[in-house]
Amino acid sequence: MLTVALMALLPAAGTLSGILLAEWKPPSRAMRGAMLHAAAGFAMALVAIDLIPRAQERTGEWIIAAAVMIGSGLSLLLARMTGKLERWMDARTGAGGAWGAYSVVLIDLCTDGLFTGSGSTISAGLGFLLALSQLLANMPGGFAVASSLRAGGLEKRPRRIALLALPAAAPLMAVLGFVALREAPDPVIGFILALLAGLLLVATIEELVPEADAPEAPRRLSSPAFALGFVLLLLGSAYLGA
Repeated sequence: MLTVALMALLPAAGTLSGILLAEWKPPSRAMRGAMLHAAAGFAMALVAIDLIPRAQERTGEWIIAAAVMIGSGLSLLLARMTGKLERWMDARTGAGGAWGAYSVVLIDLCTDGLFTGSGSTISAGLGFLLALSQLLANMPGGFAVASSLRAGGLEKRPRRIALLALPAAAPLMAVLGFVALREAPDPVIGFILALLAGLLLVATIEELVPEADAPEAPRRLSSPAFALGFVLLLLGSAYLGA
């Protein structure tokens, strides 16, 4: 469980890196877009190379198809829930979205932790790759929430306490996911893997890719970055034995 918690520090480190950048110096728009394209390529490869093939080893195609659809529906539900939560927090606090953004990033880190913990029940390599896939993807969220709290007028000391407490959600949820699934039978694990694939696939296409395109990074950066993310997952999966 300690190993799982340590691996879940990777998505937490992505968020923390974004927080530190907001407190210091943000990257250029072009570099931010390229980083997000790399994260998208990594996530797409994770679905195609690891999650779906491993699900096929453990359960039937119709169950996988149903799980992917359920995962896509959960992704939509999660997006709507975080949007409503952000609006509710804005109305309650009037802080210009600061605590709403904080809540959204907190939910995202909880999801990342569950990804890592459930993947680790299959192999440590897969859990590591799932955690690694969120490292770059979480940097913008950390940057956004730190910038929002700063712009909302929160004093430095409570702001930094709130921000430093945020990444702890990922390792806590990773341990919970690992404990809940480590004794599960193969068909259940196959279903969960396909569910995660559906969640990750829709989140990447509907959320991460538009966010990666927003800075309008030149194609000479974004296209190679996307391919590089895909290739890094491919090589990582091969050499880590994930």
